[in-house]
Amino acid sequence: MENVNSIPINESNYTPDDTTCRQSESTKIEVNELSCENCDETIAGTFYENDGEVICVTCKEKMENNLTTGSDTERIIRAVAFGVPAAVVGGGIYFALTELTGYEFGLVAIIIGLLVGGAVRLGARHKGGWTFQLLAILLTYCAIVATYIPHIPGGIEAGIWAALFSPFKYGLQNIMGTIIISIGLYEAWMINKRAVLEVKGPFELPGNSH
Repeated sequence: MENVNSIPINESNYTPDDTTCRQSESTKIEVNELSCENCDETIAGTFYENDGEVICVTCKEKMENNLTTGSDTERIIRAVAFGVPAAVVGGGIYFALTELTGYEFGLVAIIIGLLVGGAVRLGARHKGGWTFQLLAILLTYCAIVATYIPHIPGGIEAGIWAALFSPFKYGLQNIMGTIIISIGLYEAWMINKRAVLEVKGPFELPGNSH
């Protein structure tokens, strides 16, 4: 982490992105309306930069706490506790739409991936990593295949085993459905990629240096 006590903002030592400050036609930088790009709160003095975005002190501390608070075991338990209900809700929506309309809306698989992936990441305190990525994919897939079980003869046990391969059993005849389900799984995976915190600062607005 780069530590700078005070950096006055001017054209010679700091060039903000268009998303951080407004710049007039005379290239004079206006910082009166500088706000955190994470919480939208107005920044009065000290601010940081993370991945090209201006963030306030509070958000910076929250980001750091999210990555350091709790053990990996606790994060996994939380991720499961958050992810399972999301999978149930997503699968329920998928099943309800199919039953009510008589059509299978494959695009719902993408929504399930986003819903479950987001829930797992929230439960994991935004840490991410392959453990949470695999969990998100597993829950997303289970939510999708569970909707096939009621339509498979032979009882629940037979239905479960058959349902595991149902989304892909038609092969090239259902190529679009396969692609959509794969996108849903991909979204769940990408949402939970490992978080990397690269905070620069602190920086001070003019008139707030010490």
